[in-house]
Amino acid sequence: MNKLTEAEKYYRLLFDVTPLPALVYDLSDFSILNVNEAAVEAYGYSRQEFSQLTLDRLLDPRDVVRVKEMVHANPQQSRQKELWKHCRRNGELFDVEINAYTVELETGLVRLVIVQDISERLQSDAKLRESERHYRELYEKANDAIYTHDLQGNFTSMNEAGERFLGYAHKELLGMNIAELLPSEDLGRAQQMISMKMVGGSNNTVYETKVRTKDGQYLTAEISSTLIYQEGKPVGVQGIARDMTERKRMEDQIRQVEKMNAVGRLAGGVAHDFNNRLTAIMGFTDLLLKRTDKQDQHHYYLEQIKIASERATELTRQLLTFSRKQILQPELLNLNEAVSDWGNLVRVLLGENIEIQIILGSEIGLIKADPSQLEHVIMNLAINACDAMPNGGEFTIATTDIEISDLQSKYNPAIPPGNYVRLLVKDTGCGMSQDTLSHLFEPFFTTKERGKGTGLGLFTAYGIIKQSGGYVEVKSAIGEGTSFLIYLPVVAGTNISSTKEIAVPPVSAKSETILLVEDDPSVRTLVCEVLESAGYSVLQAEQGQEALDFAMKYAGPIDLTVTDVRMPGMSGFDMIERLKIFRPQMRVLFMSAYTDDARVTSIAQNLNLAFLQKPFTLEALVQEVQALLMRTNNATATA
Repeated sequence: MNKLTEAEKYYRLLFDVTPLPALVYDLSDFSILNVNEAAVEAYGYSRQEFSQLTLDRLLDPRDVVRVKEMVHANPQQSRQKELWKHCRRNGELFDVEINAYTVELETGLVRLVIVQDISERLQSDAKLRESERHYRELYEKANDAIYTHDLQGNFTSMNEAGERFLGYAHKELLGMNIAELLPSEDLGRAQQMISMKMVGGSNNTVYETKVRTKDGQYLTAEISSTLIYQEGKPVGVQGIARDMTERKRMEDQIRQVEKMNAVGRLAGGVAHDFNNRLTAIMGFTDLLLKRTDKQDQHHYYLEQIKIASERATELTRQLLTFSRKQILQPELLNLNEAVSDWGNLVRVLLGENIEIQIILGSEIGLIKADPSQLEHVIMNLAINACDAMPNGGEFTIATTDIEISDLQSKYNPAIPPGNYVRLLVKDTGCGMSQDTLSHLFEPFFTTKERGKGTGLGLFTAYGIIKQSGGYVEVKSAIGEGTSFLIYLPVVAGTNISSTKEIAVPPVSAKSETILLVEDDPSVRTLVCEVLESAGYSVLQAEQGQEALDFAMKYAGPIDLTVTDVRMPGMSGFDMIERLKIFRPQMRVLFMSAYTDDARVTSIAQNLNLAFLQKPFTLEALVQEVQALLMRTNNATATA
């Protein structure tokens, strides 16, 4: 009996001190027979209150019937584990996990219930599930490819963006190795980075690589990857791949534009200096030719110098055209009419084994360009197309109106938004590699055999297009031909006006006074001698400010000012603007090795002003001066 009493005390002690709520109820009427202190704290009832309760009061009212049915269905079940909601004294429901044990006593069956509050655990589980759902959604809906692969490079997961990027179905990707997607040179680098991570290098690496898609294309991707660890050991790699193809294309376009602008500035500077030198060389050569007998051997030598100088002049003219500093003669132009005029010349140029298609858009807008220069562009492209199709093919010239939207310009930043006439020049020739395309418009770059190409054709064509306010896009691939898409801005208005000068026959010079402003001493000496030989009185100044100061103090008439455009200090434009204030009737002739001043167009429209492109012949100089002064005389006579 004493042992039984001792055992009873022992089990009662365990019942009372267990940290989990525990209670005993009668299976016959569900009355609560006993509870421990933890139950008092958990439910909020005192022991005395518990003794007057049945199990119903501790259950969620919605579960009472179901609980009783389960108990009555199997009252002898010795152990039972369930998840329920219980109710505290204040009415608060909380989630519990119960372990119930049926015990048979002399008075009948009772059940011991151990209760564990799992509210926080369920809340944590719910948050975890929500977090997993959230990250799963991010994983699946991300715009970038997210993937994992084992240390051997076999893919173990890939999100939807990765499937779209690579063109493979999910089942195809699982088990596929990275070696099947990366070119050999990039594969070695990727494997090296994994090895470096495993021996203690940076776990987070970012690099750029080419990726081969299912259809065989190579796209550019930026990869950011880290190792996956389990129990402290690396078991795989997880990474994010961002499609950088379009961005790289835009960056390449911007770099190409910047490179061409830089080359253009260099070309323009070189051409400017050469034109000044050539003006002096050609001019003094002409003077010597006039003073030597044609039978003299020296006369022949001088002619050869002149021929070489003229060839050099053509080279500098092409450089100026590329750098957009050649003075063009733009006019409002219907490109359909121009293309129709060029058609016969193109047919003769390409020959009979190349089929020519001319497709003219309906009601295209007018553009402003120099038709002779655009013809030069078309002829150059036709020559290149002919070389690309030695066995025949198709050559297409097409025009159409096109509007470039803000969105389209965003993806092709080289062409700003606006309305354009697009001129398509297309051939079905051998095409070009990406490397060739990247150098296409560079001066002296050619793929032709030595001696068969100068490398200035496309270089010059690019300059003409840019100087006409246009843009050019080239699409080509090996074996797929080449397309040049030239975008020329549409201008408002339909009144076609030409900037071409009217030819004026030479007249005898009078004793007019000419102010000559030129910083290059050789050119200044030459022009002065030529004009004085023609009977003019010539006043000389080296720079703009010097000329301005002299003209303000000079009391006599100045009938004409012949001036360079670019000079140290004050430019020719600025000098003339100030000089015209107090000598408004004075005529002006600009000599220009080149000019990129935006005021050229507006100034050229004034009949009192004219331009003479360096290098020029002595006859051209005298003729231009005589024509300008004759206008002055005619205007005076009319008045």
